[in-house]
Amino acid sequence: MAQEREPTTQLMVSSPGMSRDGTQLARDTYNDALWCRWYQKLPRKMLGYREQLRALEGVVRAIDIFSENGYSYVHTGSATAVQRYALNNATGQTTGLIDRTPPGYLSNAQMSWQFTEMFNVQDSTTSIFASATPNMPNLGSTEELPVYYGDIVGVGPLVAIPDGTVDPVTASGGCCAIGPFLFLYGAYGVVKWSAPGAPLDFEGVGSGDARPVPAKIVRAMPLRGQSGPAIILWSLDSVVIGTFVGGADVFDFTTVTTNGSILSSNSVIEHNGVYYWATTSGFSMFNGVVRDLPNDFNRQWFFKNLNLAQRQKVFAMKIPRWNELWWCFPFGAADECTYACIYNWNQNVWYDTVLPNGGRSAGMYEFVFNFPLMAGVVANEDTSGGYSLWQHEFGLNEVSGPQPTAKAIKSYYETSEFNFVAPPQPGQLGTGRATSYSLMEPDFDQVGDLMFSVISRANARAPETVVGPVVLPAVPTHPGEQIAGIKATGRLTRFRIESNTLDGDYVTGSPVVHSQPGDSRRTG
Repeated sequence: MAQEREPTTQLMVSSPGMSRDGTQLARDTYNDALWCRWYQKLPRKMLGYREQLRALEGVVRAIDIFSENGYSYVHTGSATAVQRYALNNATGQTTGLIDRTPPGYLSNAQMSWQFTEMFNVQDSTTSIFASATPNMPNLGSTEELPVYYGDIVGVGPLVAIPDGTVDPVTASGGCCAIGPFLFLYGAYGVVKWSAPGAPLDFEGVGSGDARPVPAKIVRAMPLRGQSGPAIILWSLDSVVIGTFVGGADVFDFTTVTTNGSILSSNSVIEHNGVYYWATTSGFSMFNGVVRDLPNDFNRQWFFKNLNLAQRQKVFAMKIPRWNELWWCFPFGAADECTYACIYNWNQNVWYDTVLPNGGRSAGMYEFVFNFPLMAGVVANEDTSGGYSLWQHEFGLNEVSGPQPTAKAIKSYYETSEFNFVAPPQPGQLGTGRATSYSLMEPDFDQVGDLMFSVISRANARAPETVVGPVVLPAVPTHPGEQIAGIKATGRLTRFRIESNTLDGDYVTGSPVVHSQPGDSRRTG
């Protein structure tokens, strides 16, 4: 008489993060996910989002947030307008939109924006500076355009910085404030800075210019200096550091690397003094030296699916609460950013997600308001074509519409393939047998019902079979609902958990599947 095989139990969890590169069978991370993040090495549903505004004029390319006296003042730049509104930092309630479009500004669908903030000692106000350049189709564009400014909490239109007696005050790359200097930069590696404390004066004492590299400079950010103000600049093919030295030179520039690149001017993000950016072949970081940011999870997938013709629309943002950096990018033939490639710096893992509502065009996290803001890409027909600005990491639902209505957000994840076929290490032995699964013991902090499915293949090229979904109720009403009974057999098997209910949420713990060896059939 054949001896009965003893059932075994196995944790229904994989290595943290989600891989896209390599074959499905070779991955030990999670296989697929939507609106899901990893925290404490385990998957959980991302939080919700709500519309703050529905009538922005055009697709937003840059966002600036400045907080003062309990309010955050949000400026947005699109192809057609600069607009500003205020929001209450405690309640999230917003004021109406104010048009701050500069007089004489010419609408241009290819326009990108850069904002920066600086205290202006000449009038004792904090000013916002805005540089608009037609860089969307060509990051290397040499066209020079005015740089605008205005009181950051004001309501009037921004105005162009007046030209000097010698040269016009223009830029083809952008602007960056490193107090007490305002920097402008652009084509042919030019960098110029204002007189100290006088951001409108580019010809006075202490102002100057330099050309540290030959290629166009497309982005700059403040850098912690040793003896005074310092700046880090990205050109099309290099990274440059500028440090204050005083005297006739004022600033000294050092090229950190001449073997670098940048994917888009808005693909740079800083966190805790470390700078991260997307390049034309991967991801890089600067923490005193430039180095590659390793990514064996989805680097090849990212570049395979990036719409390179729309590369300048790629933008980076951060969500510090979850230790995440997001690079939002146009996927496939999309003209706008429809996916986010996400790096979790605490766990050193990567994952991705589809962006909601057709995509996002810009995003920014501001520490006083404590929520990320992201701009939508689909016009709202009920507002005569207006676009939405979204507050993310809010609640558990999507809240949107002319009359704000809560909608369920779909989220799921799939584990790696569980099997006894592939040996865990070269030289070790596997088994040709399938595995039969009979029960799953859920361990989720969940709100709303979850759906549990089993996806199996007989071999790596066989068609998939799906068993389920089985409902995992949020509150079991009888003992039979405390566990999930299944009958599934496969040689290569993964498991899927899905949430798609109003107010739905889940945090994965240690769910367990019960299994025992099955037959040795190797074909589908």
